[in-house]
Amino acid sequence: MYTLDQLCNSRTLVVDTSPLIGYLPTSGARGIIDKQVAFTFLVRKAVIEGKPIYITPRVQGEYLNPNWEKNCLRAGERRLVDCRKSLVEAFTQKDRVLSFVGEELQFYDALKGLLRGMGYESMVDDTDMDIILTALTLASRRKKKVGILTNDSGICGNSKKIFPMTCLPKEAFLVCKRVEKHQFQPW
Repeated sequence: MYTLDQLCNSRTLVVDTSPLIGYLPTSGARGIIDKQVAFTFLVRKAVIEGKPIYITPRVQGEYLNPNWEKNCLRAGERRLVDCRKSLVEAFTQKDRVLSFVGEELQFYDALKGLLRGMGYESMVDDTDMDIILTALTLASRRKKKVGILTNDSGICGNSKKIFPMTCLPKEAFLVCKRVEKHQFQPW
């Protein structure tokens, strides 16, 4: 098990929406919503402090999905909407929305083409593939140890199939899921 600080101190993190907010539970699940809000503010604080936590433009789009906001507001969860917006603002203001240019973009696109040719495009949605490709690009081109934080089994399963095809050392890549309020465990 790892804390967010332990992961931040050992690697660059690419975050999916699932461990931060997840689904909007049915009414009566106040404890779950309280944990989502508390954890979202913990991540926001880490981003503001300059820790290496990033999202992709596609994940940013998921955070800004107006349908999600409408569902929250119908359920009376204004604070969940507000904390999610403040998290996106922090990622944006601290330049933590990753996009590639030059050689990194060429590598990302080449890797995407290779995986598309192997049939992975049909097995993974665009956002999940973007997260995996972004993490692999960071590990390969920036020579960083990278972690993906996700509770999405599709990202985990496919990254475990894709990562061994790279020439990166095993310790360069880690996929973790959130299991407790402030705890992550490798998939």
